[in-house]
Amino acid sequence: MLEKIKEVLSKITKASVVDEALVRDIVKDIQRVMISSDMNIQLVQKLSNDIKKQAIDETLPPGVSRKEHLIKLIYDELVKIIGKETYVPRMEKHAILLVGLYGSGKTTTAGKLAKFYMKRGMSVCLISTDTWRPAAFEQLRQVGEGVKVPVFGNPEEKNAIKILKEGLKQAKAYDIVIVDSAGRDSLNDDLIDEIRVISKELNPAEKFLVISADIGQTAFKQADEFNKAVGLTGVIATKADSSGKAGGALSACYAAHVPVAFIGTGEKAEDFEVFDAEKFVSRLLGFADIGSLVSKMKEAVEESEFDPEDLMKGDYNLKTFYKQLEAT
Repeated sequence: MLEKIKEVLSKITKASVVDEALVRDIVKDIQRVMISSDMNIQLVQKLSNDIKKQAIDETLPPGVSRKEHLIKLIYDELVKIIGKETYVPRMEKHAILLVGLYGSGKTTTAGKLAKFYMKRGMSVCLISTDTWRPAAFEQLRQVGEGVKVPVFGNPEEKNAIKILKEGLKQAKAYDIVIVDSAGRDSLNDDLIDEIRVISKELNPAEKFLVISADIGQTAFKQADEFNKAVGLTGVIATKADSSGKAGGALSACYAAHVPVAFIGTGEKAEDFEVFDAEKFVSRLLGFADIGSLVSKMKEAVEESEFDPEDLMKGDYNLKTFYKQLEAT
């Protein structure tokens, strides 16, 4: 979604004049991109109205051109609908409960989360309480083996609470205990009841819903229903780097009042990071890799006033951002 919006921003920089007609044209382009990316219609309409009102009615800040002002408005509104606050991971001893439906990437995410905390000096273990899916314990065991963390569970036991209690006895010495719960094809009463009992027994500091970013605005229903059922503390979105519906999914979670805590950005255990809305928007607008960005800017120097050394000096501001867009 946001890659296409970069094309819209380039359209602004190439315009000879920014007037009300261009603003309305740009807003229509943004609407088309967002709707095609499965974003909520009401949210799209609100964002469109906010951009139009501010772009047309607001007095320009000193030293800022109307083009720069319009680009900044669009950037700010995108960050706002995805979630402004950045999650701060707990670095004290605690338990984490992962919930989600089949196909969300929950078990793989358990391994990535374990790796995240291990890299920060924490001791981590995994517990499998999934008694519904065949070979669930074996799959988690393989994930744990891949990131070098122990996995507790009992594939012969069919009572999830018994498995959890036994696992917690074995997990006492660990800083971070990550519990992988059972999934279902849909959120039903059996799943809710089981998760509630597990949550009560575990008393986790974090309860994360794992979703795949490619479900788009369907994420709203999942986040809302799981939140009402067990009181989520956050969402972990997988496939956030590859899905054209990622913007729709992330904004849907924010609309459901469940913040996105982490995102998966690839298949490797290391492809996992704390979600930062500003960084996410910047990356998808084309500012992910500093090295390649500087190289790209050097090539554009003859066509632009932008000095790539500004970035290395820490002088990367709105004007720098605008000039780089103008040069592409």
